Amino acid sequence: MGFIMAFAEGNAGPLVTDSGRPLESEIEMPTKTKTLHVTGLLRSVDGKLKRDCKVKVNRNDMFVEGLDGPAKATYSEFSVTDSDNFPKGDYEVEYEGQKELLTKDERGPGYYARRRKKS
Repeated sequence: MGFIMAFAEGNAGPLVTDSGRPLESEIEMPTKTKTLHVTGLLRSVDGKLKRDCKVKVNRNDMFVEGLDGPAKATYSEFSVTDSDNFPKGDYEVEYEGQKELLTKDERGPGYYARRRKKS
């Protein structure tokens, strides 16, 4: 398999294979998933409401042969597991160096993922 490194002055590109696919898609990376219960910081977008919260999240550690620890970690399936009396609106939660955008609305108790608003 040949590799092409795409670097131009002022514009670094990704490492790709000669087929044009990202190198990461060609490397086998065994994954170990574990569920974490961590403390997060929940706050309203305007910053007026803020509190510590409990977050349940899956951390997916990806391993490459030859490295002692994970080469990469991703997070999925997170949820704020404790309740509050915050009003409906847009929020964000930070945990383990991650930031997720949330909304609380008429769907019921709890928080739901939201997309970043286009500027």
